[in-house]
Amino acid sequence: MRHQLWLLTLMLFLPGTILAQNSKVPFENGTHAFRYVLHSFELEARNNLSELNENTIPNTVLIIFGETQILDGDEIPGGLEQFLNNGGAVLIATDRPNQGKWQDIFHVQFDDKFVYTPPERPDLAFKDKEGKVYEACPFVNPLPVDDIPIFRGLKEVATNKPVYFVNGSKELKTLAVFPPECLVDKDGAPTRLSKIGRQAAAFAAAGAIGKGRALVLSDHSVFINEMMIQLDNNNFDFGVECVRWLMKRGEGLEPRTHVLFLDEGEVVTNFNIPIDMTDVPTPPIEVMNRLLAKLEQENFFNRLILGNDPGRVMGNILRVLTIVITTIVAGFGCYRFLHARHRMETSEPLFAMKMAQQSPEVDVMTQRHLTMIKSDNFWEAAHHLSRDWFETVTPGLLAQVAESDGPRSGLISFTVDAGWWRRWSWQRKVKDLWRLAVGLPRKLTAAEFARFVTQLDEVKAAQLRGILQFRNMN
Repeated sequence: MRHQLWLLTLMLFLPGTILAQNSKVPFENGTHAFRYVLHSFELEARNNLSELNENTIPNTVLIIFGETQILDGDEIPGGLEQFLNNGGAVLIATDRPNQGKWQDIFHVQFDDKFVYTPPERPDLAFKDKEGKVYEACPFVNPLPVDDIPIFRGLKEVATNKPVYFVNGSKELKTLAVFPPECLVDKDGAPTRLSKIGRQAAAFAAAGAIGKGRALVLSDHSVFINEMMIQLDNNNFDFGVECVRWLMKRGEGLEPRTHVLFLDEGEVVTNFNIPIDMTDVPTPPIEVMNRLLAKLEQENFFNRLILGNDPGRVMGNILRVLTIVITTIVAGFGCYRFLHARHRMETSEPLFAMKMAQQSPEVDVMTQRHLTMIKSDNFWEAAHHLSRDWFETVTPGLLAQVAESDGPRSGLISFTVDAGWWRRWSWQRKVKDLWRLAVGLPRKLTAAEFARFVTQLDEVKAAQLRGILQFRNMN
């Protein structure tokens, strides 16, 4: 009940898009739900790799999401293989195909193509509440491995733009594979996984190595908030079972008590969830409606309020409601009685103020600002700010666009010095600014204008730091 209530509550703060991503990791791509799992197991965080030694390794779980370069360096004392031989446990979840020493240790080979489902097989992919199918989010097929019960009872673990790997290890057993009907792009054409090789396309493999344990997954987005905070998949339970299995040690030994968690190469030490809601976006109305409908379907409110003695609790509730409603009605009556007198109308401006607003003495710029505020349309301001900035980074390009047949014939060319995971976000932001600079007029509300200003500042800062580099292209 406690876990379910926590998940339902966080669903309020989950935006609607599945694959969105920003330079500052948005809530839906964060790991708050996974960190809540670590916190629920009372695992203590280690601050860095220097804390690992012969005494601390046996009770430590090392978790790597995304970037895996640290596994091939000298940061781990004695290396990854020695870490496992000394009794440590490791979870490696990544969709990066770069072949490293750690893949040679485990005898696994990652492919560099994303797995997706064919349009004619919507049953193989994750669907949202409205029935929209996300072909880039295929479910995996668990395999019967009795001694590693991570997938026991979990039939709907959904991935998010995963890759696959070929498991050639004798120690690691394949726990789950992608359906053979799924596709990858080979030589520019969609190809079924069943036609690529003799071995199944693996998603998860685990087993004992030395005195330790290892779990390898071909997708770390399976643990982002947007995939775990769902009531119609098993991703949250999957995260729980992964951590539970990694914590276990040999017969008669205490479970592991510490975790060193690296997300995209950065150490994460804050497992104290619930999170600070000031960083969470306001939920859309339809999301709140779905949450309330789900709670009602599960009779959640009645079970939460009435407990084990519904008759007695309901009697107490009715008495309290009677008192509260009577107090509110009496207070409202007093309020209306005390305020039952003529008041000056404040919704309309006074005649003098109205004349001042229409006075020709007010300068044109002020009148334009007042018009924007009154109509709640700040497109003109955003348009000029965007054009001014593009004139500084791409001199003459806007003039070429003006001379062409239309704004779409103008090209903005730039490069992004960042990993592919962030490159898409920067490209989207720059293209949004470009559409404001050369696109057709449209309504831009005050809230959208505020987000535009923040986005423009981020792009300017990225350009100054050399992350974004622009050049003209005819």
